[in-house]
Amino acid sequence: HALGNLGLLYQETGRLEETLKELAERARVEWLLRRKILNAVLYPVVVLHAAAIIPWVFAWIVFWASPLSLLANLGLLWLVLGGAYVLLTSSARDLLPVVGDIARRVSLARFGETFASAVRAAVPLRRGLELAAAAAGGGVGKRAHAAAASDLGRPLVETLGAVLPPLDLAMLSVGEESGSIDRSLLKIAQNHRDEAAHRIAKITAVLPILL
Repeated sequence: HALGNLGLLYQETGRLEETLKELAERARVEWLLRRKILNAVLYPVVVLHAAAIIPWVFAWIVFWASPLSLLANLGLLWLVLGGAYVLLTSSARDLLPVVGDIARRVSLARFGETFASAVRAAVPLRRGLELAAAAAGGGVGKRAHAAAASDLGRPLVETLGAVLPPLDLAMLSVGEESGSIDRSLLKIAQNHRDEAAHRIAKITAVLPILL
């Protein structure tokens, strides 16, 4: 979805070479993030399946346990995992303590990267905000859409006051004053991507201990 908005940006600006480079780099970054998330999720899924299967194997060897009990355990596990998947892929994930923070940071990173590309390409401000909002998605995207529909005659820091955290707004203010908004936005995006990756790494390290 975020990459598709870069494609729309090319259609509106005609910047083929630059857009292709940005698409390739963005695809690489997104792939690395997805791989980290997959690594974080895969371990507990394997452990939970082992916890359901191994006790049944011992029970089957000793007591000739019925295969129906294994199917019941696996069915319950799959139901729980399915519910977790639905929750984590819905807008409700933003309300979760750790996962919600990671999702918000990824959305903020996508917003910053897409908006920086729009600024560099001299796309009109309202249209640039719309493209960045669509790339961000989630709560960040909704607030960015609202900002795009508001009065854009104000300083950009005021326009994005409900979209970006205070530290990001301070960085953006410096960029706005120095005429380097795009570089400030890319720095903001990189900070959020680094922090999201750091938190995913912490989850990956802690989960084996908890399980």
